[in-house]
Amino acid sequence: MTSERSCTFTLIICLLFVFISPSLSWALDFEPISEHGFDPQDTEIDFNDYPWSMVSFKPDTSNDGHIYVGTGNSMMNLIMTRLGITLSISLVNRPPEIRRYCPDIGPKVWEKVFDYRDIEPEPEWQTSGIRALVVYRSLSDGTRHAAVAVAQRDR
Repeated sequence: MTSERSCTFTLIICLLFVFISPSLSWALDFEPISEHGFDPQDTEIDFNDYPWSMVSFKPDTSNDGHIYVGTGNSMMNLIMTRLGITLSISLVNRPPEIRRYCPDIGPKVWEKVFDYRDIEPEPEWQTSGIRALVVYRSLSDGTRHAAVAVAQRDR
């Protein structure tokens, strides 16, 4: 009896896969909008290696929305330092950024809209990443806004 149930269950799963999977073909139809960071020059400097947060946001005052990404730059250095591992290459801490995807400018254009260098002085940045990007509607005036949460190193 158990063997029959197992075979029946397997058959049902296989049939579901056959009949449902063609309807999921849209999931395979995507176009990459970034490769190896946001742009080669910035990746060389900031080691843009970790997209830590992402949100789609359209302000009430705009006709167009954008995808925003909060980064954690040079994360391998931070992780290895926390683990007490010294790398053979020198990676320095880098401040996080917020990037906005701009397909109206080009198919893989990511504009830098916020750089933590504007808030914290070099070279010992305390903020390691943009951990959360959220969209909310203000209770006071009803407009949509984006908010940011960051991660900071222990001082």
